[in-house]
Amino acid sequence: MLTRIIAGVLLVTLTPVLFIIGICICLSEPHSPILFRDKRVGKYRKIFVVYKFRTMVHGASLKPLTEANDDRVTRIGKWLRKSHLDELPQLVNIVRGEMVFVGPRPASLLVDARNRKKFKKYPERDQLLPGLTGLRQLYPRKQATRHFALDLILINNVHRCRFRVWIICWTIAHVCLLKGI
Repeated sequence: MLTRIIAGVLLVTLTPVLFIIGICICLSEPHSPILFRDKRVGKYRKIFVVYKFRTMVHGASLKPLTEANDDRVTRIGKWLRKSHLDELPQLVNIVRGEMVFVGPRPASLLVDARNRKKFKKYPERDQLLPGLTGLRQLYPRKQATRHFALDLILINNVHRCRFRVWIICWTIAHVCLLKGI
């Protein structure tokens, strides 16, 4: 409950920033949506819609995974990804109780199906709400095996308050240094 309240306070506090980002996205592609919505797998395999600021040209989601230097990413989108500000709308998901601040990255339906076949321990993720940040989010663009190993470390340690605080501090440093993807 505290997590949801904090996310709500952050949403209200960051409203001017969210508004400015929305205007920038509108100016870069006037007739396109501001938000990207996608179905993701959450706790107990419950499907939910994740919200992000749109960083790609409208209609670019035909190819499911984004690659480094993907030409579908807009100029404003590159900056939003680098600063991780494209993730701010996920505060709505936290307020709704679908996500938390620290947890495994919310998996797309495609990635979830693939990883369930590939990794025997993958269902352990089902016990946690997905997170706005986590180890995997701080190590982008790595192979799936490393991503899942990072998820397992997080799953086994997320109950520790010090671990969660460390991840949040690391995330803040990551964002301030523009170490995005």
